[in-house]
Amino acid sequence: MFWRKIAAFSACVAVVGCGGNPFVTQSNTGGGTTAALVNSVKLGTLQSFAYTPGAATMQIQLTAQDANTLTATYARNTAFDVIGRGTAGDPDYVAYTFQQSTSNRFVVALVRNEGTLTGAIAVEGGQFGTYYGGGLAVRADAFSFNATNVRGKLGTAATYSGTYVGIMNAGYNAPGGPGGALNPEIGYRTTGRALITADFTDLKVTAGVDNRVIEETAAATDTALVGTTPTLDGSGRVILPTINMYESAITADGTFTGEVYRGTSKVGDYSGIFSNSGDEVAALLVFQPLSITNLEERGLIVLQSCATGGGPACP
Repeated sequence: MFWRKIAAFSACVAVVGCGGNPFVTQSNTGGGTTAALVNSVKLGTLQSFAYTPGAATMQIQLTAQDANTLTATYARNTAFDVIGRGTAGDPDYVAYTFQQSTSNRFVVALVRNEGTLTGAIAVEGGQFGTYYGGGLAVRADAFSFNATNVRGKLGTAATYSGTYVGIMNAGYNAPGGPGGALNPEIGYRTTGRALITADFTDLKVTAGVDNRVIEETAAATDTALVGTTPTLDGSGRVILPTINMYESAITADGTFTGEVYRGTSKVGDYSGIFSNSGDEVAALLVFQPLSITNLEERGLIVLQSCATGGGPACP
């Protein structure tokens, strides 16, 4: 095994997968780069998307390397859906995919809409020693901290619970490609249970994701990633460590940024946004999911409020 360094890129994030392209380095402005855009937050190279729930296609601008145009038309692909607490007909996160040809990068996009918030991540597993990926969460209306807009939440605490999704820069060969070191790869999808708590008195937010697994059971035999004796759940999926989103401030425009920890080690960053009502929240993450140098995961959480103040715990 050897590692290839590409000085032209801003962050070196590589891992050996089970496919033919073992060197995947984040290109462009990836890594921990964050940008708060008043009514949206961005993390990575996903520039824009246009999504209508239930539509057969969506438009995504990721990078010139995924398509022969700046904005590409991604097709609905139920094989990559994340059902979570939903159903096959109504999954928690819907999937769209794009590949210019079987010799080109294979991109998976996962999307969820809640209220006025829509969040998406788009990630490809890598080719030619690099990979592209990022997330974007967009709010349909402006945020304002006042008792009318934040319906009863201003001066209280709100809790948000549901499914987390992510995509790694480690994966497996896309079908039909040239094979070997030139083959494009598809990143492993990850899932988990997310819980976010927001204090609208002190304007602070914290969160965590547990029950994390790799959805593709083939990862159990990817020894470069998980070793020879990975811990598996009852479905044969690799179990991943819990991650925590340490406390950060909620700004006047309803956005927040902070650090991701695995145990006591800082392993990445997150950026998030509340809806105008405070009833919904979306967060984007980029972090090292395992203690493997340069392994990276890009994640997405889009949730509704499940409790305010006292009352029973969220499911």
